[in-house]
Amino acid sequence: MKPMTLTLTGFRSYPAQATVDFTGKSLVAVLGDTGAGKSSLLDAIAFALFRKSSWDAKEPRQLIADGAQAMSVELTFVHDGQNWRVHRTMHATNPNAGRHHLKNLDTGEETDGATAVDNRIKAVL
Repeated sequence: MKPMTLTLTGFRSYPAQATVDFTGKSLVAVLGDTGAGKSSLLDAIAFALFRKSSWDAKEPRQLIADGAQAMSVELTFVHDGQNWRVHRTMHATNPNAGRHHLKNLDTGEETDGATAVDNRIKAVL
């Protein structure tokens, strides 16, 4: 699995939208001061792919940035020559209002729903 782009909104250290473009890079280093958001980028990738976090896998809602009502993570990645996009949202007050969507950008195949997306990603990876 090779990440291509990562877009976060309301996720831990990123209350406003931020996008990281990995396109064309073979090696990436994330540098910054303590609290700058380095671990948040890795947690966002883990959340997008597995709906889990190294920070606190028990309660993903704790990944929502302080003061934000919701979070959104979108990861575009390549695996075995196929381009995929996974998009997950979560709301602070209503955990059932989240959205989980996976799309194969090459074939148009789409999967919706948390468990269905989890299962499809596990099968793909």
